[in-house]
Amino acid sequence: MKILPESSFFQEGRAPALPSPAEVRALNLKTGNVAATSFNYPPSVIIPSLGLAVKYGLSVSIVEAQTLIMLREKFQGGIPVPEIFSWTEDNGQTFIYMSLIEGSTLADRCGSLDDDEKRALCKEVHRFVELLRTLEQDPRDKYIGNLDKKPLTDIYVIDRPELVGPFQGEDAVKQLQDACEIGIDDDIVSPIVFTHNDLLPPNIMLTPGPHPKVAALIDLGPVWVVSCILGILQVPEGTNECGVVLQWVLR
Repeated sequence: MKILPESSFFQEGRAPALPSPAEVRALNLKTGNVAATSFNYPPSVIIPSLGLAVKYGLSVSIVEAQTLIMLREKFQGGIPVPEIFSWTEDNGQTFIYMSLIEGSTLADRCGSLDDDEKRALCKEVHRFVELLRTLEQDPRDKYIGNLDKKPLTDIYVIDRPELVGPFQGEDAVKQLQDACEIGIDDDIVSPIVFTHNDLLPPNIMLTPGPHPKVAALIDLGPVWVVSCILGILQVPEGTNECGVVLQWVLR
């Protein structure tokens, strides 16, 4: 188990130790949620008394924990994300121990927000995305992929080894286009940028009460992609799985 002793969980002495993977699984089963038996992506386990959330499963990647640590260090709270306490792997599943974010998701509250509140939240999220865009790659070492040149882990491509990359070099964009069988006009020149590739309402946590603020961005699917507008605002019938991903990450 990788422990971050400098994190608030250990600095505050909330407990002698974090719950083991076996204890986390047992807590999940006690909820009675039928999805708790899922091996790939069970529900996260929440322990409010410890200010702790544990995300785990076969589909969970250590890259997410490493990315959250990087963002907290780079932006010093400028982009609100959970604090990482620890991570480990056990019997084929990855466990990420992180701070519990109080509040509800934008998906849960969207119907009750007025137009002014929605506009304010959009401005907040836009500012966070702009900050993400300030992260730059080494111009001599370009690639499209996950943090530290790791393959993409998006659910739409994870079972397609020819699509996960990483795509490296000066022609990384063309490699991605060819793999996905997607054509982008040659006159569109856009940089490779860092993004959250699953920035949807369920992954935007809001503070409680009226006039909510963004409490945190969660389920961070980090990825370096080319920034360009494909115009895929709705997925046309017959669009392949790569096109579904690109409607979010290539814009």
